[in-house]
Amino acid sequence: MAEAQAKTEQQVAYLSVTGEDLAKILPAIKEVLGWDIPYPKMSSAEIAIADGRIIGVSIVHLQPTIGPMWVAPNYRGTGVAEHIADRTKATADGAGFKQCVVQTQSEYVKKLCKDRGMVEKGEYTVLVTS
Repeated sequence: MAEAQAKTEQQVAYLSVTGEDLAKILPAIKEVLGWDIPYPKMSSAEIAIADGRIIGVSIVHLQPTIGPMWVAPNYRGTGVAEHIADRTKATADGAGFKQCVVQTQSEYVKKLCKDRGMVEKGEYTVLVTS
């Protein structure tokens, strides 16, 4: 069994691919798997190749993420959430983030995000800075 495993590992090339390089090989990944990686320049892939074909892939998404957001019930409706949202957006803008995924299930947080220029893409609200 160990001999078969060693032979298999010798025939398989393992690559770590990030940023621009991942964006370049994205068509090959999509052709084989049907997957689209929404932010390839902000992701990393571990890829296994044998006989010139992709035989395994795992994606780590490295995009900045915001969330969760919480305000104590007795302070809701007082402007605290809006102030936190403004400061959070300013922090993301100041860090130079082009996009941030906002993790939320709250319709109110989605509204706060949209009021600050964010757009929904799929199941996520994504901050797009100018």
